[in-house]
Amino acid sequence: MADIAHELRTPLAGIQGTVEAIQDGVFPWTAESLDSIHQQAIFLNRLVEDLRTLANAEAGQLALALAPLDLAELACRTVTAFQPQATVQQVDLSLTGAENLPLTNADPQRLGQVLTNLLDNALRHTPAGGQIRVTLSAEQTGIHIAIIDSGEGIAPVDLPHIFDRFYCADGSRNRQTGGSGLGLAIARQLVEAQGGKIWAESPPVGRSQGSAFIIFLPVYGGGSRGE
Repeated sequence: MADIAHELRTPLAGIQGTVEAIQDGVFPWTAESLDSIHQQAIFLNRLVEDLRTLANAEAGQLALALAPLDLAELACRTVTAFQPQATVQQVDLSLTGAENLPLTNADPQRLGQVLTNLLDNALRHTPAGGQIRVTLSAEQTGIHIAIIDSGEGIAPVDLPHIFDRFYCADGSRNRQTGGSGLGLAIARQLVEAQGGKIWAESPPVGRSQGSAFIIFLPVYGGGSRGE
């Protein structure tokens, strides 16, 4: 409750301060002053929705539409959606290993939410000229999907806590960048609710820099695409 109160306080203080400044005549009643209030309200709505999702997931009350899923197709759609942003940021974003994979049993909307969060985080922390690799691989019991970036990485002291709610591993992941500190906590709950696992490595195996977020999902009935 203290964490939630802390997170709500900042946007509410911004809204209150702007409204009082307008009432006192310090700020004019303009589209720009209203935009500040609007942005804070958007953040509050996002935070409340994230809190609701996390609470439902932790209570085992999150509705999931589980079905046989082609993870390669979902990964391809998600990566394609982020290509324009990656191009603007001059980041090389690619997908590999998306052929002849078995199906998994998952909710495409919820799993897509997880992949979107992980790719968004990777782009936030990968500088111009860097790389993000989304890799897919299969083993007998399941499929791995990894989002590997060449960014600054995660400090060893932070690594065990990055899936904790409201935990911000660095100063750049703050309210100005839109982070609520709940994205990775929600990602963990959503993946585990679908029978999978998620973890982070920094630096990734075989690399000297960057981070990797890896999801493991069990194979659905041992079948492959098209079966």
